[in-house]
Amino acid sequence: MAGDGLFSSGRADVRPERVPLLVAIADALNKVPGRVVVTGHTDNVPMSVLGRYKSNWDLSQARADAVLQILGTRVTADRLAADGVADTQPVASNDTADGRSRNRRVEIMLMGQAGRQ
Repeated sequence: MAGDGLFSSGRADVRPERVPLLVAIADALNKVPGRVVVTGHTDNVPMSVLGRYKSNWDLSQARADAVLQILGTRVTADRLAADGVADTQPVASNDTADGRSRNRRVEIMLMGQAGRQ
């Protein structure tokens, strides 16, 4: 899920208008077995030392945690995990605004039995 649609730049608070989408995803996940792993990603722009998040690691984890908390309103906690990976797994080049935008994202994965997706 593109982070630009879920979060404001440099923030980890889910935009209120996106909460119903995450609740619908949680409802769908609740109908199938398996572990749900939420992974937060960032672009490679460093965080301000004066900001709320000290690093992209902190921001990516906070974003994953925020999504996990919403999913947790419908999915049991024993099925949920959150991970932040900062800018270590880009899907696009960080050399352009569009690429950075694509790299700011949250992935929600349903893991099947024996860890298969």
